[in-house]
Amino acid sequence: MKEGVQIECAPTTKSKMKHHQQQQQHHHLEEDEEEETFEKATLLKKRGNDYFSTNQYKLADISYRACITLLSSIAGRRREEAKMMEVAVRSNLALVLYKEERFEKVEEECSLALRIDATNAKVLYRRALAREQQTTITTTTSTTTTSTTTPSSSPNHKYNLLIKAQSDLHNAITILSNEEQNKNKNENENNSKVTTVKSSSRGLKDAQLALERITNTLTLYRSSRKQKLEME
Repeated sequence: MKEGVQIECAPTTKSKMKHHQQQQQHHHLEEDEEEETFEKATLLKKRGNDYFSTNQYKLADISYRACITLLSSIAGRRREEAKMMEVAVRSNLALVLYKEERFEKVEEECSLALRIDATNAKVLYRRALAREQQTTITTTTSTTTTSTTTPSSSPNHKYNLLIKAQSDLHNAITILSNEEQNKNKNENENNSKVTTVKSSSRGLKDAQLALERITNTLTLYRSSRKQKLEME
């Protein structure tokens, strides 16, 4: 054999088994870490809910954001669960921001949630309300409350926001109506006699009322704009 020449030997069965065991250990370690992360995120969500229920919105905000950070790091078998939880947490965070009247941020959080679940009626409804609220900036003093027009609430911007809000509500109502129909259908199939169709859910009624309100506002806006053009 020539000096300096090395012969590579095929890995033995023992070395293969050792490598396989190491891979399994690494996989189990990742799973354990993911479970721990998911549990921490669940606790943070609960903590945020507790803070919200006692009107501690700043602390609720912090808890929800920390929860979202953890959920976004999960990429294993818990990924789908993490994504669904993220939708719920972002929806809760949007409600916190709504209470704080940070309506643009509400819209942002809802939009991020809808990227994951575009058929979430509750999030669509909240985004619609946030868009509606952005059309008027209200300033409160010790004695009076006034509405102030800003560049972000100019007539055209206001109109576009209301159109988007109207679209969100149409989508939310369609989703909620389908859910209601399926619910009633299942109830009828599970009972020997035909049951009376129940009234719409509270969420559906709220969305319908909001849609009616926004549609009326748009009608008034169009009428006002038409009169203005005629005067010119």
